[in-house]
Amino acid sequence: LGFLHNLFFNLFVGSSPNLRIERQSCCEAIGDTGNCAAISGNGQPLYTLCSSPRQHFFWDVVHPSDHGWKLVSKILFK
Repeated sequence: LGFLHNLFFNLFVGSSPNLRIERQSCCEAIGDTGNCAAISGNGQPLYTLCSSPRQHFFWDVVHPSDHGWKLVSKILFK
């Protein structure tokens, strides 16, 4: 998946100075749940979020965040 990060990094470098494009995503699954939408039987989230989601391009290991998609759409719909 590193190629995705490199592609987006090359496209958006300098376009948003507060955006963090890095290999670490904003959402991290806890344990072996494997996804960032998992909820335990008692309603507790089985994931953690970064402290500033708007500064991350990627939400999880492969999906862009809302802010990331906004940057993509700005380039695609110029």
